[in-house]
Amino acid sequence: MSGAQKAGRPVPWVDRGAAGHWPAIRIWRFDVLAESAWIGPTGARTGLHHDLLDNVAVQLVGRKRFRLLPPGSVQRVGGRSPRYDKWARLSRLTADEVTEQAAHRAAGGPDVLTVDLDPGDVLHVPAGWWHEVVNLSPGVLLSGFHGFQPAVGLLWMRESARHAAHRLGVVGRRGCTCHPEAVL
Repeated sequence: MSGAQKAGRPVPWVDRGAAGHWPAIRIWRFDVLAESAWIGPTGARTGLHHDLLDNVAVQLVGRKRFRLLPPGSVQRVGGRSPRYDKWARLSRLTADEVTEQAAHRAAGGPDVLTVDLDPGDVLHVPAGWWHEVVNLSPGVLLSGFHGFQPAVGLLWMRESARHAAHRLGVVGRRGCTCHPEAVL
């Protein structure tokens, strides 16, 4: 049992071939949902980040590798990026760099959980879990971001105020993901 499981925090889970029986995957009736499609060639990747909502990732075509770290692991080594993103928090480090730096500071760093998805596999990534993703082959993945409606409403208000401050130039002056010319 992991430290996160002992502490009662949500942990990632994978269901092999679950896309073939999607109705069996239960989302709470009061969840708010937003979908995204991720389509890319072999080697396409996202840097280490964590989302503000829970994510159910469904691999449709090809293979994809997720490398996950528990909440707080990037912050403990000072790895948060100053770059702005509206719905995620970014790391300036890779998963390997986080574990190396953590190992130097303490008895050991967090374990990196590696999950390879094949077509039909479903991975649940709880909000706050750091993850980097790479396509092992050309692929198509659908993401369903979700959360309990009252909590998402409060999060949406907070993030909308933060985004308004960003658009005014008060937040995220060191670069962002929404204005390519501003990326450092």
